[in-house]
Order: sequence, then C-alpha cells, then structure tokens
Amino acid sequence: PADFRGKVGDARDSVTTSAVVVDLKINYPGRLATDAVNISGDAVLIGSHAALDEMLADGQSSIYSVTGGFFNTQVPAEFVAAGYAATDTPNAQGYYTVVAE
Repeated sequence: PADFRGKVGDARDSVTTSAVVVDLKINYPGRLATDAVNISGDAVLIGSHAALDEMLADGQSSIYSVTGGFFNTQVPAEFVAAGYAATDTPNAQGYYTVVAE
C-alpha cells in the first residue's frame, strides 16, 4: 500500500494515511486528561499506512483503548485495553483483531 503523508489544519507535522490518527503532539486547547479513543465491537479500520497511528510529544502516552475491531495492520500493544490482547497474525479474512484474554 502507498504511504502518503500530509498535513491537517494548522499542524506543523505531517500525518500518516492511517484509518485513525491521534495527534496529541499539536497540543490543541480543550484537551482533557480523561480524553480517550475507544475502539470496540465490529469496527473495521483500514488505512494505507496503518490501521491506527498516533503522534505524541515527549512525556505523552497513548489515549487509545482498543477492545475489539478488525484492522488491516497489527494493533500495537500500547493501544490495547487492559484484559485484551492483539492478535499476531491475521484471521482468514486478512484482518488482525483484539480479543479478551
């Protein structure tokens, strides 16, 4: 797949062409410490770079909480909610998943 990059809005950094990109690095006003990106159930996420990606500044940590879904790339362990695990290999349909441990 192609790995295009571009900029969004007033961002200084280029972002990937992933299905979901969390950009905390830009530090937009109004962000709360409790903000989260929850992905669950039968969500299907396909990106030309990766299914999920994030941009963090030093000291920031992921706000993803993945408990389900189907992805065209493996979900990084730090995006997976406690009590769940990302699969290492795609299923018969070619998707990586996140399952309860």
